[in-house]
Amino acid sequence: MEKTKPSIQTDVGKVLAILQDNQNWVCGTHFQQGNNRFQKFIPTYAQRVSDLNKLGYEISSQKCNIHSHRGNVAMYRIKLNNPIQERLAI
Repeated sequence: MEKTKPSIQTDVGKVLAILQDNQNWVCGTHFQQGNNRFQKFIPTYAQRVSDLNKLGYEISSQKCNIHSHRGNVAMYRIKLNNPIQERLAI
């Protein structure tokens, strides 16, 4: 089943592109501080991640252990269903 791919012009499309660019964990501050390829502040990134999950994308989240945050900041990772990667796993 083909997933709906959101427009890159939308925040949900930008969050998807950032997660796909960074195949490892992405800290929430990456979206909050504009340290991304769009140089854009995405204040509702957590909701956009939720939207992507609803669209069928598999995105894992956990408390960030990359940095020493004062608050509760999550990090995210998308599961890529790349046919080449799937063939290599066989």
